[in-house]
Amino acid sequence: MATTKKKFDPQELLDEQVANIDESLEEIERRMKPYAKLNETKQQLLSSRRALLGHGSRTTGGNSTRVGVDDIVGFLTEHPGSAPAQIAERFGVTQPTISSHLYRNKTRFINKDGMYYARDPKSGMDTAADINEEDED
Repeated sequence: MATTKKKFDPQELLDEQVANIDESLEEIERRMKPYAKLNETKQQLLSSRRALLGHGSRTTGGNSTRVGVDDIVGFLTEHPGSAPAQIAERFGVTQPTISSHLYRNKTRFINKDGMYYARDPKSGMDTAADINEEDED
């Protein structure tokens, strides 16, 4: 009796990898949950600061549920090294919405250890190696 070799299914491989990534993201979110209130306060203070200084495309915090890639670039320019959850919280959208924008427009962003930066080759910020330690804080 001959055994049949299972046919390679690239979609199955992709699904497994995505499931592993989702599990890792859930674990990170679980571990960050105790810091949610502190992060919320930080974001409110940063929003207030931007409003007082008149900086950014959305100075009042806005209640819009639509976010575009330019909004994310603007946010990351002001807040380099932000996690997708922080960006989502700022714009009042879900983290998958932000992750989708980051993935689809990955040439506009730098991902270093799950933290995102706006790519700006003119200023020397083009790869993860260009991120200084002070940029990571």
